[in-house]
Amino acid sequence: MHTFHARTLAVAFAAGTFALAGCRADDAPSTMSAHDAEPPVDTPSIGPASPDTVTSDPAAGTPLPTDDAAAVRDELLELAAAAPFGQTGSGPDFTIVTAWLEVHPGLARTLFDDQPADPATISSSSAFLMEDLRAPGDQAFAWAVADLDGECAAAVALIPGNPDGSVSDSGRPTVFAPVDDPATCSARGALEAFAAAG
Repeated sequence: MHTFHARTLAVAFAAGTFALAGCRADDAPSTMSAHDAEPPVDTPSIGPASPDTVTSDPAAGTPLPTDDAAAVRDELLELAAAAPFGQTGSGPDFTIVTAWLEVHPGLARTLFDDQPADPATISSSSAFLMEDLRAPGDQAFAWAVADLDGECAAAVALIPGNPDGSVSDSGRPTVFAPVDDPATCSARGALEAFAAAG
């Protein structure tokens, strides 16, 4: 029996490749000739226009003005708060990132929330996840921005849990909070600092 670490699986899917362990091409006879082969299909890559953009490719360009981390964080926070939640049929994380990409089409994000931000790449959550930051059932999405001077600023969007501690199904964050002193300059650091601030 094979087990996969969640990160390994996420990286495999993000890269667009996933191989079944234990399967070899020579395990079964091939009946296909070269003439039967289908032509290659162009598969679009995940690029700057996709809300699932995960890139650190310098060719994508610096997506944000990185001389002031707090100003960039504040702009992303305003865009997140004004995003059209519930109007697109997409999840709230997709809605936020789409709002960012409309203004900053070259936006680059880290693959994991514990990866640090740098001046060309923001660190962000992959989705709204159960975090129980202030109460049971809380779901949060966070991001952190680093500037060229090494300053860091972060933020958290929160969907509070229901009063009984269950997870809300509203899909609409109601708390948009700046985090000025994240534990590390990453989305995970932002979540930890937000939780510690109570």
